[in-house]
Amino acid sequence: MTRFRVVHRTEYAYGRSMADGFTSVHLAPRGTPAQVVHSVALRIEPQPDEMEHVTDQFGNAVTLLAVHRPHTALLLESVIEVDVSVPPTPVADTPWEAVVAAAAGASGALACDLGPYLAHTDQTPFV
Repeated sequence: MTRFRVVHRTEYAYGRSMADGFTSVHLAPRGTPAQVVHSVALRIEPQPDEMEHVTDQFGNAVTLLAVHRPHTALLLESVIEVDVSVPPTPVADTPWEAVVAAAAGASGALACDLGPYLAHTDQTPFV
């Protein structure tokens, strides 16, 4: 395993004072068999009036925050320490066409799991 210290910083500067702001951020990785998260430190300025940590439908950590007073800038910074190992490269022995056919015929829980990846968008037209 290799230990990483990752610093992510996002700064917003508004053209005029923002009276009320709501933000959703994904600034913390999730643990996996190949990734051990040792620490996550968030720095947010101005200090949020409301903050909640939730997990999205994919298992990712999400921080929801709100600043309910005038502010002209928002700073979001995370400092993460994580150990990562490189998993072995899987060998795919299923032809791509078989995967497409299986996804198209999915039902029940599998269809719900695959739905977000199969949805039509302007960038991914249905063919």
